[in-house]
Amino acid sequence: MSARRVTPTFAGGVAFPNGMAVTSDNSTLILAESYGNKLSAFEIHPEGSLGNTRTWADLPGDHPDGICLDTDGTVWYGDVGNKHCVRVGQGGEVLQTVDLDRGCFACMLGGADGRTLFLIATDYSNPATLMSGRTGQVRFAMKGTHLTLVSLTEHHDEPTGQEIYHLNANEH
Repeated sequence: MSARRVTPTFAGGVAFPNGMAVTSDNSTLILAESYGNKLSAFEIHPEGSLGNTRTWADLPGDHPDGICLDTDGTVWYGDVGNKHCVRVGQGGEVLQTVDLDRGCFACMLGGADGRTLFLIATDYSNPATLMSGRTGQVRFAMKGTHLTLVSLTEHHDEPTGQEIYHLNANEH
């Protein structure tokens, strides 16, 4: 980074870059390409530069948005248009899918054991609703338990919980 805080461009030509995550060993940056229907990977060199660009996972028909990595080194990604959150392994094998009733913009793992999946979802079908209503939701799932919907709406200032999905530890 220069004194003017301008960074050099490493990778150009990516198709609507979106979420990104770094592997636990700090060796790889994974980037969601929403319009490229894929996750791309870049090697992180010891001094911080990037190299060895490659496709981490082809995702035909999906548009990955926000992403996170789990302890197995697999990626969870939100997909707004397809209204789901997907867990995918390197190479593109779909391991788990959480279907939603609205677009999933982002996901993150957390909680005491790092196995709670938090999802940010909203109704994206009507642009007017985005500005005038509160259709956004924070949802969470823990392996072996129920996915609980926590919704803040125009009529409720406090979150309300509703069981909507069961996520088993071995679900594919």
